[in-house]
Amino acid sequence: MKHYFKAISLLLCSTSLISCSKEKIINKGEWCVVSYQTPSIVSTNGAVVSPFNTVMTLKYFKNELKTYEENFDSNIKNIFIDKITSLHKKFDRHYYYKDGNQNIVTSIKTINDSYGSNTPVECDEELYTLLKTGYEMTLLTNGYFNFFIGELNTFWDDIFYLVLEQYEDLTLVDPFFSQEQNYKMQCYAKATPTLDEVKTLLTFDDENLTVTFNTLPDIEFNGETLSRSSKTSTYRPTITTGGIAKGLAVDYIKDDFKNLGYLDGFVNAGSSSIASFSAPTFFEKGYQTFNFADPRSGSLLRTLAVSVKIDFDYGISTSGNYNNKSYYIKPNDEHGRIYRHHIVNPFTGDCSQEHASVTIFSKTFTNAQLDALSTMFVNLPLDQCISFRNELLEKYPSHDLSFIIMDRNDDDSLTIYIDQELKGISTVKAENCKVIYE
Repeated sequence: MKHYFKAISLLLCSTSLISCSKEKIINKGEWCVVSYQTPSIVSTNGAVVSPFNTVMTLKYFKNELKTYEENFDSNIKNIFIDKITSLHKKFDRHYYYKDGNQNIVTSIKTINDSYGSNTPVECDEELYTLLKTGYEMTLLTNGYFNFFIGELNTFWDDIFYLVLEQYEDLTLVDPFFSQEQNYKMQCYAKATPTLDEVKTLLTFDDENLTVTFNTLPDIEFNGETLSRSSKTSTYRPTITTGGIAKGLAVDYIKDDFKNLGYLDGFVNAGSSSIASFSAPTFFEKGYQTFNFADPRSGSLLRTLAVSVKIDFDYGISTSGNYNNKSYYIKPNDEHGRIYRHHIVNPFTGDCSQEHASVTIFSKTFTNAQLDALSTMFVNLPLDQCISFRNELLEKYPSHDLSFIIMDRNDDDSLTIYIDQELKGISTVKAENCKVIYE
């Protein structure tokens, strides 16, 4: 049996500047950009961390007809960076951090470490909102986005480290080849909380903003007891904020800047979560052009697949097998590619094989909700994605939700599914592709 691996190309969406017809411009000015990735957050044990493990970018427009305070740009930058730093310290599940007064910040790690103690943990509003949103989105997505698969994610993180950093033999570490690893993967999937169990896991006290992380019972699997009641067991439920934390960070940053009156611009969390502040004041009507990369192109030279013209006050979320923790295997000529990446199906324990990229658009759902929904869509076949979207809009008739889904085929062609709602504002640029409007 032959096998090989290689890094999967990035397919993060890239963005262009505001586009509008020249005669509609009311005021002139310049676009300013603030980016933040520098690994400048230091944990209590000395780890140097890059906030949200991505590049966070703020773009804002300075109108020539407006007067700005002398330190306007530096103030914008400081507000942006301080907010990202503060949110990361609360949303991280791996490390503890100190605040400006040298007190330990209550965080997702605090909540995880409280498992089994039956002790309520007092949270601030931002952490409490993250916990409640993650819990609610787990239920809403029927568990295809699961807030409690931290240990399963760690299992795959260890595999990615061995394959991509240590170049370990795939037959020893990948569950497709290794029976031992496959069995572990099945154990993690079996230990994943069911929807009924999720309903019992967190006890919320809205008045006091406290959360209690309750204990689950042990379970049997293939004659073996999988301990979930022990605080040290790898099969216990732990919260992971992947698939929701960046979206919620975008929501908070957007709200903060809108409340301060900075309305002309947008925030971009590594291109996986993007939101505008509001309709801009510098032209009567226009749009923003977003370009989505072909998943077959390389990370250094990405080619364009689809271009979409979006008007304002929107949210966008992209999920897929695009980040640097990824590879694929091809066991033999008869077997297609098996993709390994950071989105895991909670029911199988395996990396999703459904879609290369899912991008969803909405003016009404929050970016945190969109992040969880796009993660769910990566785990579902197309027909189930469409069915769930329709059911969701029936449940919430005042909301909207559109999608672009890209599937990379074994013959290296591309199938692009585009929502009918986006047909008039999207342009397909990719070669060797089939386009289907749903």
